[in-house]
Amino acid sequence: MKKINLIIALIAMTLIVSCKSDDTTNNVVIDASSEMEGTIAFTRTLAEKSETIDFTYTIPQSFGVESTLTVKGVVAGVTLVRGTVTVPAGSTTGMGSIDMPADDISYGVNKIVLSIEGLALTSTDDNPISDTYRVSSNEVTLDLYDNIPSLHPSRLSVQLDWEGYAGSDLDLVSLRSDGSGWDGAASGSRYEEGTLIWDADPDDTYILSIDPYSTPAANPFKYTFILRLSDDTFQVLSGEFDAANLGNYTSDVFTSWPWTPTVYRIMEIEKVGSAYTATIL
Repeated sequence: MKKINLIIALIAMTLIVSCKSDDTTNNVVIDASSEMEGTIAFTRTLAEKSETIDFTYTIPQSFGVESTLTVKGVVAGVTLVRGTVTVPAGSTTGMGSIDMPADDISYGVNKIVLSIEGLALTSTDDNPISDTYRVSSNEVTLDLYDNIPSLHPSRLSVQLDWEGYAGSDLDLVSLRSDGSGWDGAASGSRYEEGTLIWDADPDDTYILSIDPYSTPAANPFKYTFILRLSDDTFQVLSGEFDAANLGNYTSDVFTSWPWTPTVYRIMEIEKVGSAYTATIL
């Protein structure tokens, strides 16, 4: 009975595979003269730590039996992600998944470049190795964050992260174009996250403002917004906030909370139906 064994390495950065025509596997000399370039594709361009994300892997030809691939990811010589992908018999496309690393990430983003290289070995009971293919793929870059906002149907999820978050507290509010208060998020934790605008809300140019309840010791400091739309697409915007010169910002009094803080405008979001376009002020 014919059996296909595929040895695949899903790697970050560069995995150098010997290109000699004669390779040795289990003391059997094989001729890896055939090249097979596939395509790995993700539905998203970013992920958070510990998250499992799906991908597809497509090869230019099918095999007669199901093929299960073992995948792993390597960044700077350290294996960080693992998963599997199965290409059904007679198919050229398989679905797989990858577990993102669980290590905490400080403010910012990690870039992970993923690709596939390895050997595809076709074997039979009578012939240990035949029709050997060297497999490769395109490169895909994923942005890895410590946290991303949750997906909510029919709502815009907004997350604020900032440099020097330890020991500081920023609150986040949304305003209508006339400056009237709309919604807010005040958790007291590292991230401020909320569904501050809903798809059913009136179309308008909404304003996101910061309440600098307590600011980082270093000033000015960088911040990053991650916006997650109801269709599971993302917008990422970054800027710098100068808490020592608050007079440089347009301010409003946010009256939707009992303590009515003064807030400072840093972003506009143009809303038309379920479409949102964000701009740093």
